[in-house]
Amino acid sequence: MNEKICFVNTPLQDYAKTKRKDYRTMAPLGLGHVATAAKLLGHHVELIDAEDRGLSPEEIANYVEMRDFGIFGINLVSPTVPISKRILELVGKKNGRRIIAGGPHATTAAQHALEELPEIDLVIRGEGEHAIVEFLEGRPYEKILGASYVRDGKIVHSPARPVIQDLDSLPFVDRDLLPEGDKASVMTTRGCPFACVYCSVQVISGKKIRTRSVENIVNELEEIRRRGVNKIHFVDDNFIYSREKSMGLAREIKARNLGLDYRGLARADLVAKMGEDVMAEMHGSGLYQLTFGLESGNPRILQLIKKGITIEDSKRAIEVCKNVGIRTKGYFMIGFPTETEEEIYQTIEFAQKLGLDEPWFVITRAYPGTKLFEMVGSDPAYMEYGQIDEINSISPEEHLRLEKEGVNWEKFVKYGAFNQKPLSEIPTGKLVDLLRDAYRAVYLGEKADKNAEAA
Repeated sequence: MNEKICFVNTPLQDYAKTKRKDYRTMAPLGLGHVATAAKLLGHHVELIDAEDRGLSPEEIANYVEMRDFGIFGINLVSPTVPISKRILELVGKKNGRRIIAGGPHATTAAQHALEELPEIDLVIRGEGEHAIVEFLEGRPYEKILGASYVRDGKIVHSPARPVIQDLDSLPFVDRDLLPEGDKASVMTTRGCPFACVYCSVQVISGKKIRTRSVENIVNELEEIRRRGVNKIHFVDDNFIYSREKSMGLAREIKARNLGLDYRGLARADLVAKMGEDVMAEMHGSGLYQLTFGLESGNPRILQLIKKGITIEDSKRAIEVCKNVGIRTKGYFMIGFPTETEEEIYQTIEFAQKLGLDEPWFVITRAYPGTKLFEMVGSDPAYMEYGQIDEINSISPEEHLRLEKEGVNWEKFVKYGAFNQKPLSEIPTGKLVDLLRDAYRAVYLGEKADKNAEAA
C-alpha cells in the first residue's frame, strides 16, 4: 500500500512571532536521505523545509491537514524542541495518522523526546535510511534496531543500529525533494574520531570516519551540476582529513571539468599539517572557503574542551588558506564552564589578529549526548534553551555603520541560542554583552579589554 508521507524540517524560529532577516540555513540533507529512501519504495513523499519557506507551526499543520498525509515525519533538534512540540500538537494523529521523529535530539535524548512529545509513535535513533524502510514495510517496532516507542505505558528502546559502513551503497539524495536553487549540500563522510566535549557527532555517527569513494562523490556532483547547481556545501564534520582523498577529489573534479565552487568544514590541525600543496590543489578545483571550529584563543580552554588543536595550529591553518587564496570563516565559543571574562577577551583579541575573513562568535551550549552536558551535571534544566533578543542588540548608529561596511549583523543572532541555565559562573546577560563586544571588535575595529593579553 502506497502511503502519503510528509517530512518536515523544523524551522529554527517560530515564524508566527518573528521573521529574522538572512537566517537561511542549508537544505536538510539528512532528512533528504530518509525521504529519498521512502520515495524509492514507491510512496508519495513530500519534504517541507519550513526554515527555507519561513513557515509557522500553524501553516505547517494547515498544509498537512489539507493534503491529508497518513505519515508525518519530523526532525528534532534540541533548541527547537518547543517549536516541534507546537507543530505536533497542531498536526495531531487525525484519521490514524502516524508520526515518526529522527534527528540529533531524537538520537541523543529519545527518552526526553517521547516524554515531551506524546504524539510521536516512533523515534528513530541514529542513521535513518534503513530504519525508515523497515518501518514502511511494516516491521514491528521491537524488531527495528535504533527504535524507541511507548508500549503499555512504558518507553522502550530497541538495541542501537550499527552505522552504515558502505556509504557508496546509499542512493543519491533525490534533489526534487529539496528546495531548488544554485546551491546544494553534499555528504562525503560520516563519523568523527575527535573528542570535543561540546559535540554529539560521535553519539550520532560513530567514532570512526566512514567515507564515500571519490568516484561516487563526483558522480553525484556531476548529476547535481546537470541540474544547474554551481555551488556545493560539503556538510562533513571533517571535510579535509585525508591527503589522499582531498587530492583525489580535487583532481577528479578538475578532470571532469565540473566548474563548481565549493566549501566545507575543516580542523585547523589537519589543514596546517597538509600544507599549501594540498590546499592549492583543492582551491584550483573550486574550493573557495573553509570553516574552522577554532573555539578559543586560550590554551587552557582548548585543553578543557579536548579540542586537540593549539593556538599555532589555528594561526598556521589560516595562513595556509590565505596564501593559496581560500577564504576562511572561524567559529569561537564563549561561556565554557570555569571560563573567565579575561579568557574570553583573550579569545576576542586572538580573533581580531588572526586575519579571518569571517569571525563568528556563539555562546557555548550544552547538548544531550555531549561530554559537556555531563560536565555540567545533566540537569534537565539544560534541556531548555533561550534566544537572544536581537531587537535591542545594536544601536541604529552601529547598524548603519555595519551596513556601510557590508557586514551582516544577523551573525550576532543567527546562532544566539543558549542554555537557560548558564554553564559558567558568568551570567547569560553578561555573556550576551561579551558577544556584542566580540562583534564590535572584529567588525567595527573596536579594541577588546585592554587588560587581556592575547594568546
